[in-house]
Amino acid sequence: RGFVPFVDKDNMNPVIVPKDSYFVMGDNRDNSLDSRYWGYVNKKHLVGKALIIYFSWDSNAMDALHYIRWSRIAWLIK
Repeated sequence: RGFVPFVDKDNMNPVIVPKDSYFVMGDNRDNSLDSRYWGYVNKKHLVGKALIIYFSWDSNAMDALHYIRWSRIAWLIK
C-alpha cells in the first residue's frame, strides 16, 4: 500500500505513527517537505543525528545580500 501525502498541511488530523517509524517535521513548518509530504520514516533509514546547521537561507528575502541567514550558519543543534 502506498503512502498518500497529507495534502492540507494546515489542517491535519491526528495521525498514528507505525511502530519503528518516525514522523519528522522540518524547521520551517510552513514551507517544509517533511513527513506531511513524504510520509513516515522507518527507524532503519535513520543513520545519524543532526549536530549543526550547515547553511540557512531566507527564501522570502528581497535581495541576494539578505538571502543567506548569516546568524544561523554553523549553529550547534541542542
